[in-house]
Amino acid sequence: MIEVRSAHAWHGGGSRLRLQPYGPYRRGSYAQTAEASSSMPSPANVLMEALPAMVNRRGLEVLGNVTEGTTTRRLMFELCRGSQISLQPEFGFHLQKDRTVRVTWTIALRWPIAEEMLRDLRPPSPYGPDVLTPQVLEARSTLYPIAQLRVCEDPAYFARPSPARFAPSEFSTMPDLVANVLDILVGRVASEFCSYCDIDELGQVAVEPEAKSRLLMAPMNVAAILVAARKRHEFEAWREAYRNGFVGPRFRGREVNEWHEQYMSSLEGRLPH
Repeated sequence: MIEVRSAHAWHGGGSRLRLQPYGPYRRGSYAQTAEASSSMPSPANVLMEALPAMVNRRGLEVLGNVTEGTTTRRLMFELCRGSQISLQPEFGFHLQKDRTVRVTWTIALRWPIAEEMLRDLRPPSPYGPDVLTPQVLEARSTLYPIAQLRVCEDPAYFARPSPARFAPSEFSTMPDLVANVLDILVGRVASEFCSYCDIDELGQVAVEPEAKSRLLMAPMNVAAILVAARKRHEFEAWREAYRNGFVGPRFRGREVNEWHEQYMSSLEGRLPH
């Protein structure tokens, strides 16, 4: 069953995703600092403060609010979810050096089981030992979205696609853009893509040709999705196609091929016999 987080479909109950313990959101503080408030233009700060209420009015759940330094603020929320998979849009407000504000929105497909496989089964780098700095250790322990929806930059969905840049004279129009994006997410994107939160459906669309696919993801993410979906036949067929160059990047070095073989062998070990 797919739960759509809209004012018409859901108002509470059931299992909800939280920002912790997974998500690539360790990159900034969860509390807005006074310095960040003074650096970001006031209209952007006002909009960011009002955004949770705008999301909630549409029946959607806010997952987190992140401040990165003095120039970026983000808000993540949940559009819909299945038993294990969810679609999580994110708004970003980025102050540029010329004092313009760049507004971005993305839609992440989150599946903790598949994301944990990618993290835990990752072989050593084919380019030599990793330099285990604190930043590298943090990056390697973080879970990242298994895929992104390729619609936010599509003018067929958004008349003003992401990213949208606003000069100071245009700051007053930012709330209208954000409200319009939210309405399209609830009114169109949810109806077209919330089926991706179904495990079997995701296993099917994950192997679609890149030219047709609405998912943006790396080759090993496809493999992890098929393994997490327990689709041995589809995994073996996709792996053979990848080995023969029918899917994935056409030109791959020997080191990358060997690294991916190790990755796929480790993933295969998670499939039921």
